Amino acid sequence: MDVTKILHAADGKEVASLKDRFGFDGLIFDPSRKLLFVPAGKSGTLTLIGLGADKAPEVLQTVKTASGARLGALDAKTGRLYLPSAKTRTPCAPDPWPTVVPGTFALLVVGER
Repeated sequence: MDVTKILHAADGKEVASLKDRFGFDGLIFDPSRKLLFVPAGKSGTLTLIGLGADKAPEVLQTVKTASGARLGALDAKTGRLYLPSAKTRTPCAPDPWPTVVPGTFALLVVGER
């Protein structure tokens, strides 16, 4: 099991450590809402972490997205998160990466209702 560390940018101090059983691929920070989005393409999940100044980081929710939705972009104004995804085929040697199935691209939009 891997570990994902969250550090404070100003001083490098560790803020939190998450055990990574989902295959985390990146972190997307929403500074105005003090939220951290952690997409995991392998498991097709998105973990939402609250980063309140006066308390320890807290996992607020984990939602199902889609396999392969491992990156994203935040619209800071609306708080919506956009996650690109597509169906993939099993890698074929010598290429270690899966290939995208044509016509399966999707843009997942995550936000409050």
